[in-house]
Amino acid sequence: MPDETIKLVKSIENGDVATDDDDFEDNFTNQFPENEKFMTEDSKTPEQEEGKEHFVAIKKTKMRKTDYLKHTFNFSTYKEIVHLQQLKHPNIVELVDIFYKDKNIYVVLEYMVGDLYQLIHKEKATLKAEHVKCIMHQVLTGLKFMHEKEILHRDLKPGNLLISKDGVVKYADFGLARHYNKEEVKDKDNDSAKLTRNVCTRYYRPPEILYGSFEYDSSVDIWSAGCIMGELVLGDFLFKGENEIDQLTKIFSIVGNAVEDTWPGVSQLPNYIEFECSQEHDIESIFKDQTEDFKDLLKNLLALDPSKRISVQEALNHSYFKSEPKA
Repeated sequence: MPDETIKLVKSIENGDVATDDDDFEDNFTNQFPENEKFMTEDSKTPEQEEGKEHFVAIKKTKMRKTDYLKHTFNFSTYKEIVHLQQLKHPNIVELVDIFYKDKNIYVVLEYMVGDLYQLIHKEKATLKAEHVKCIMHQVLTGLKFMHEKEILHRDLKPGNLLISKDGVVKYADFGLARHYNKEEVKDKDNDSAKLTRNVCTRYYRPPEILYGSFEYDSSVDIWSAGCIMGELVLGDFLFKGENEIDQLTKIFSIVGNAVEDTWPGVSQLPNYIEFECSQEHDIESIFKDQTEDFKDLLKNLLALDPSKRISVQEALNHSYFKSEPKA
């Protein structure tokens, strides 16, 4: 876990966050010294200095009272700020500004015209093969950068993938993201390294987490990316379960049942239930109009066994991105 996050966690746990508004503003500025210049209202962007119109998106987080602190706010806001300060990449939304005012925290982000959910489900856009390929290449490129920085997003879905006016796809909403280190997670005595299973929106939640696993890795983001890839083509959710049991049923009816022969160790997961779902449809039949390269990549992204799931680098090197039509 990064030093900044550790310091913030300790501040909250120990009650060191300021007890009045003036002190809180000082504390907030000290926690994020890089953004001290944004505490003044007259700061201007380069575009404003040149007299150009400039739009930003502002996320407002209200303060809340607790029994042990006079003022605090959702820790996910802290995490999002810390991660966005660390992650500077063309496929990750830019943190423009942060400031505290009138008992609220404001996170200012670059303005984006929409997101993938809006494109798929509201505008009902018919995406050509080259469009899907271009979007998925950007999704995986941003994910590769995060995984190299040992960050798991853990809430990858179309609504958290924003689109710029130039068609650039950018990750947003890092409230569930966390620093991940394999060695730290293996240390059972390290409480700060323990993982939660309360991550990933249900339609994009991998089977290991649906089965209650507290031990997972970057493959959870890979599964979510596979769900998005299918959704881009179908124009609808690939796995649309009404609850966790139904979600597993939807998954197994397409990619096969989770059994020891295909997923060694699955029966040892905390909430394991043996399913006997008939495969009425599979990836081959659902995506029969897609290329073999497309179907092969999707199968590898949606491997039931997390250890057999393709890595983000392997996905980017897949023949799908080298074949026609070009993205």
